[in-house]
Amino acid sequence: MYAVGRDTYTATGGHYRFVVNAEQGALFVQSLDAPRHAATQNWAHTPRPNELPRLQFASEIIAAYWSRTPNPKGLKYYFANNVVNEETLPLINKILQESGYDRIPEWPGVRVSADSEEGTVLVAMKITALLVTVICVPLVYSKHVEVSFGSSNSTAFTSGLLDRRDSAVSIPPTNDKAPASEPNLVQTAVDFDPTDYANDASWDKYKKKGNWLRCLMEMPDEVAGRNWPNYLDRNPPSAASQWKGTLETELRDWYWHEAYYDPEINCEFSDDFANLEINNRIEAALNKLGLSVKSVEQGGKNKCYSIEHMDENAVDDDGDELPVDMQTYFPNDDDDKEYGATGAYYRFAFNAEQGAIYGHNFLAPWPAAMDTYAEGFPADQLPLLRQASDIMAAFWLRNPNPKNLKYWFGSNIINTETVPVVNRILVSKGYKEVPEWPGVQVDESSEEYLALLGTPVGANKAFMLVQHKAELGIKHIPSITIFRDTKDPNRPDDAPAYQLLFRIEDVPQDEVMPDDTEIVDQEMTGSATKRMRRGERRDSLVEMDLGKNVGRMHRVSIDGRGETMLQSHEFEREL
Repeated sequence: MYAVGRDTYTATGGHYRFVVNAEQGALFVQSLDAPRHAATQNWAHTPRPNELPRLQFASEIIAAYWSRTPNPKGLKYYFANNVVNEETLPLINKILQESGYDRIPEWPGVRVSADSEEGTVLVAMKITALLVTVICVPLVYSKHVEVSFGSSNSTAFTSGLLDRRDSAVSIPPTNDKAPASEPNLVQTAVDFDPTDYANDASWDKYKKKGNWLRCLMEMPDEVAGRNWPNYLDRNPPSAASQWKGTLETELRDWYWHEAYYDPEINCEFSDDFANLEINNRIEAALNKLGLSVKSVEQGGKNKCYSIEHMDENAVDDDGDELPVDMQTYFPNDDDDKEYGATGAYYRFAFNAEQGAIYGHNFLAPWPAAMDTYAEGFPADQLPLLRQASDIMAAFWLRNPNPKNLKYWFGSNIINTETVPVVNRILVSKGYKEVPEWPGVQVDESSEEYLALLGTPVGANKAFMLVQHKAELGIKHIPSITIFRDTKDPNRPDDAPAYQLLFRIEDVPQDEVMPDDTEIVDQEMTGSATKRMRRGERRDSLVEMDLGKNVGRMHRVSIDGRGETMLQSHEFEREL
């Protein structure tokens, strides 16, 4: 415990590890574990924003130490060592493959110009974005030990990035009032900052992505499947997940366990400030919507889930608790291949009777394994069943009426790609703080809606609806509401907990895209088709950015005949 002024805080266990070579202008960033992520792992409950230290960003802390050097302007080299970020690695993979490498090269590695498409994207990635905001720089990619690229004995890349600033050129941002947002390596909640909002480039990226996801939701499965990677070689095409149904056997085979998730803290949504442990105070919204505020255990309708890739009850031969990195399993009885637990978890709450989902805290297997295993984790040991949307769908489908899904709450939003988009929407509408319920609603006809749907927080809702149409029906998200948790009258200066409500409805029959929608690859034909669909998405070029290793370009065009033409080439399957 420690005190700051009159407030008392609990240590989170977070850490930022780096090396400074001040004399020669080099910075080596090695391991980052932000306070919120560390507290989630070390505490018995998910931390509330006001429980976390105000000083928490890696960039601010690293900059503070670098500023103590005699010549802080002498920074020339920024190394990101042992890169494990799951959004950065696929891009490196793609760069190496396109450069003709089947192995990760030792130094001098592969140099990527910042003026190239790959360099622009890589600079914008979370690893280099920590200290680089509006400076474009050349990049060199290398690895200290040669490991077969993508082979079964390669670990999840312990790679390196060298960010060279000696030849940097200052480039003005697209919107000089919109600085780059803090990267997702550091996910924390902060006070509403009206100057920290998405710049024009980010806004357009998310808007185009949201536009495409909107189209996918409105398509029948086979039509959506024509615009989906057919990795299962299906005929007819399908966008449906390969994981269907309630998956009791599959979840057990892939070592997923249902763990205790305190309902008094995580499934109680009242504004009872006498209970300081409640995580989500959204009673006003739930009362207006007619939804239960209390947990099943308290006589309400909300049931909590924590689905974990580990067994909290596992013990060794002496009866002692078995650490995660010593837990192993064999998913296939016919195969003697051994897998390791990762420590991943997906935490959420359902009100199945009234059709509501509350998404709380997700840690996917890859980043979880990187936290758990000091020596790295073999990529081919990741569980095949690992997407949050598939696992949540498996539990949602266990209720008697799964097609009754009406509301999906994103609770305590801290995603550092989503918050600046929310801030831009609020600023554009004249807000100086995040409003309490009824908040601000953006409808699907607006560009604000498309941008918000295209963010990571919005996209994962869309993917569940796109990939589980057979079980849920053809559904879409007609509106998104932005609001904050109810203010504590005794702590009026506490940072807001951002909340997003995604309303879910069946797509009206006359708005479902027809089965004969034509899909043509413009690169093959050299021209666009004339079959279109009525709507707002007129001649919009959509660049998919799913956070994976392959992108796609799509053109959605509309004409007066009321039919849609979708042109596309490759993209990867899920966030």
